[in-house]
Amino acid sequence: MAHPDADRQSILSCQRCGGCCRSNPPALHLQDRPLYTDSVLRRGDLITFRKGEKVYDNVQDRIASLDQEMVRIRSLPQSRACIFYDHGQRACRIYARRPLECRAFACWEPEGLIHIYDQGRVRRADLISEHSALAQVIAEHERLCPWSRIMELVALVAQDPDCFQAGELADMVHVDQGMRQGLRDRAGATERELEFILGRSLASVLPNLGLKVIRTGSGVRLQPCPAPTGQPTG
Repeated sequence: MAHPDADRQSILSCQRCGGCCRSNPPALHLQDRPLYTDSVLRRGDLITFRKGEKVYDNVQDRIASLDQEMVRIRSLPQSRACIFYDHGQRACRIYARRPLECRAFACWEPEGLIHIYDQGRVRRADLISEHSALAQVIAEHERLCPWSRIMELVALVAQDPDCFQAGELADMVHVDQGMRQGLRDRAGATERELEFILGRSLASVLPNLGLKVIRTGSGVRLQPCPAPTGQPTG
C-alpha cells in the first residue's frame, strides 16, 4: 500500500503516479453519504459486500472476511482500478468530492487511512430510506439468502455435492436470481445497480468459493470447482 521505507524519505507529496487509484477503490464512510444524496455517486457506481464475504483488505494487504457490511466504489471491469480513475490524465474524475478514504490516504504516510479505515463504514441502510420499497426488498433478500447460512451450506456441499443441503443452497440461488429479475422487470434496475442493492449474485460468488452453478431445465445444480486465486475485483 505504501512506498518502501527507503523511498518515504524523499516522497512528501502526491506524485500523481496513480498507484492508490489502481489498487482497489475506497469503501464509503458515513461522512460520504452526501456524495450519494447529491448524486456524485450513483447506484451503478457502487458495489455491496455483505457481512462475512471475503474481500481484499487494502490495509492488511490480504483477503479477509468482513465483520460488517461494506459499500465501496466499483472497480473497472477485470481490474482493481477505481472506475473514476482517468488513466490518460492520471487523475480522479471526482477529485473535488472524493470519498473520505481518498482524502485520508497518503502513500508516504499511510497512518491517516489506517486510523479511519474500518470506522463508521456506510451500509446500504445508511443510503436507502428504511421506509422505501427498496429497503423492504433488501430486508427480504437478507432473510431468504442469509450470508451466514450460505457459508455453512457451501462447506457442507463442497464436501458432499449430493448431500440434502445442496438443495437448500440451490433454492437460495434460485431465490436470489428471481429477486434480481424482479427488480430488473419492475424497477428497470441494471446489473451494476443490482450489485449495490443486493450485493453480488450467488451465481457469481459461489465459483469463488469452490462451487460452480449449473442451470438445468428443472432449476440449478451445484458442482465443485477449483476456487480462483488472486484478489477479487468488482
